[in-house]
Amino acid sequence: MRERYVPYYATFQKLMKRLIIALLILQTYNPSFSQLVIQIKKEGGVSIVPCKVNGLSLSFIFDTGASDVTILLEEINS
Repeated sequence: MRERYVPYYATFQKLMKRLIIALLILQTYNPSFSQLVIQIKKEGGVSIVPCKVNGLSLSFIFDTGASDVTILLEEINS
């Protein structure tokens, strides 16, 4: 009895289709595509963003025109 011959290319195509479908499914469930809502407080026309740095709760000023970021030495060492 003769074995059924499946061309390599057809097997490769099936494998690629399964791989593409799996990647698309993984991409839709990827947490890096999820959104996080940050509560920004307005104080005197300044936007304040609450955050944690090394477990220390801080408030940063949100300024899109800022060229430098400044953190006090006491905040770094605590």
